[in-house]
Amino acid sequence: MEKIKRSSIFVICFCITFIGLSCSKEIQVQKGLNFEDFVELQLGDVTFYAQIAVTKNELAQGLMHRDSLKANHGMLFVFEAPIKASFWMKNTQIPLDIAYFDELGRFLESYQLYPFDETPVISKSERIKYALEMNQGWFEANDINSYERLNLQAIEKFLKLKEY
Repeated sequence: MEKIKRSSIFVICFCITFIGLSCSKEIQVQKGLNFEDFVELQLGDVTFYAQIAVTKNELAQGLMHRDSLKANHGMLFVFEAPIKASFWMKNTQIPLDIAYFDELGRFLESYQLYPFDETPVISKSERIKYALEMNQGWFEANDINSYERLNLQAIEKFLKLKEY
């Protein structure tokens, strides 16, 4: 009889745990991704992880007030329409590289960014739709050049989840 009670308690606890996990997963899916989530992206043959900044506040915040960035992680800035982009390193202590891409995801140009340097780094092109900040040296170490393209499918999926 004692064995049956223990088995019943185990089954009930298992069911409650399973239902709880199922509900939390559903809530997570309904909420979708947010600015703090890293999304797996591709640039040419290179896989990397980036937070995606889209709103005015996210674009303004960027990587400010952080003291580190994991290897192979960065931030992708998505602009509403192609622009002549300008970035600076206000309140940013991580040495970074920035690359600018057109609306087809084509790599156009890249620059080094230095901690706390408030000198604007302006794109040459007026067709910038995406900007990608990574740890300094990342683009060179991964042999990223003008033939490389961002795979836009994951970015578009993220934007749909966020309903931008």
